[in-house]
Amino acid sequence: MITAQSKYVWYKDLDRYQWFVVGVASVGWMFDTMAQQLFNLARVPALRDLMGGNASASAVSEQAGDATMVAAAGPFTLGELTSRMFSHEAEPMRYAGVAMCLVFLVGLAALPFAPETKGQPLPE
Repeated sequence: MITAQSKYVWYKDLDRYQWFVVGVASVGWMFDTMAQQLFNLARVPALRDLMGGNASASAVSEQAGDATMVAAAGPFTLGELTSRMFSHEAEPMRYAGVAMCLVFLVGLAALPFAPETKGQPLPE
């Protein structure tokens, strides 16, 4: 039996800072899920353009599945790398290790799009 005194309302004990953290986390989650939905919406048309207008629907669908697999494997790989490489470190060093891995992986992902300079420095 629930009485009026045994009914606990957890959110009344939160102070301003804790509400701010809940709000920022909620907005971050909202933008993350929005980005995933934008990926889902743009995936097939982008692959159709990349593969050419004469690509079959089954080939585009297969490549879309592969693109989704790669997009899902990236965060998993980052989590595995950082948990194995920096698990013995203190918490701030783990965060620094995650940041270093992110920079490295983004650099690897951007490498195919780097301009060819043929040994010359990039123009300023």
